[in-house]
Amino acid sequence: MMKRTRFIPAFPVLALLWAMPTLAQPSELGLGEQRPWAQGVSLEDQKAAEALFREGNAQMKAALFVKATETYSRALKHWSHPAIHFNRALALQTLNSPLELHANLEEALRYGGEPLDEGKRTRARQLKALVENQVLTRLDITCDVPGSSVTMRGELLCKAPARFVRWVLPGEVTFTTTKAGYPEHLRRRTLRAGQPVALHFKMYTEEELTRQTQQWAAWKPWAVVGAGVAIAASGGLFYTQAQANHRGFDSAVRDCIGCTLTPEIAAKRTSGDRMQKLASGAYAVGGTTLVTGLVLLYTNRSKSHVLTPDEHEQDMNLSPVLGKQTGVVLTLRY
Repeated sequence: MMKRTRFIPAFPVLALLWAMPTLAQPSELGLGEQRPWAQGVSLEDQKAAEALFREGNAQMKAALFVKATETYSRALKHWSHPAIHFNRALALQTLNSPLELHANLEEALRYGGEPLDEGKRTRARQLKALVENQVLTRLDITCDVPGSSVTMRGELLCKAPARFVRWVLPGEVTFTTTKAGYPEHLRRRTLRAGQPVALHFKMYTEEELTRQTQQWAAWKPWAVVGAGVAIAASGGLFYTQAQANHRGFDSAVRDCIGCTLTPEIAAKRTSGDRMQKLASGAYAVGGTTLVTGLVLLYTNRSKSHVLTPDEHEQDMNLSPVLGKQTGVVLTLRY
């Protein structure tokens, strides 16, 4: 026995439609008539479908909606008639089965709504539009890479080259695209009720998806190394000047044996000491900066990063605009 969760219609239009049920009647089946929906259906099957149709209508009047749905399903195995689909859709309005409801409405309207009367056709179209706009999502998938296949929620949707169009339940879904010799592609999407989704799936090799990335721009660690070398080099200049001042002081002392040192001679020693201190500081800072730069160079080595198919396509379609105006054009294809 079919088990479905009963639900209260969430939308005013659906409640209104259900408040005024008008079932298709056995007389509308047209047993024995040469109509498009009767082609290839034997009179025996038509009569069997009619008997079950009557039984389903009685169950509907008794509010036995689950039983009526099952009975109409048995009738449809004998004869796929628009009127039977219409009544089954009415029964499904009270059950939590929007996909089945939509499928039966489509079948009820397959022949332009015939042989249903205008009132039933209008009701079927209203209910179908309501389900499409507020309950389900129209999914349109194109996969044109030969040998590839697309699955969703564990179900095979299409094998390329193909196009897949179907109404599905909304929610978070993952599309998996596979092809021999290619890595598995995963694309996650949020399907929202009433918002059609069109996806064009392509396949990419591992090399196409791989990017070489660095933590910083390549010039930054080298700039630190260069700064360390420059600071250390300045220390060498300070040291050279310190040595020159000390030699000048020593020479002046030798030449002035027993005399009093002049301020100019003393200044040479003071300047030499100061330059020597500056040289020591520059050596220390330069050496530390140089080591830091070398560490940054090691840390900033190029690393492989594998993009998702979505990231790859966004990256490939971000192109510069050349001409009278400058900017970028972002084109997304999935």
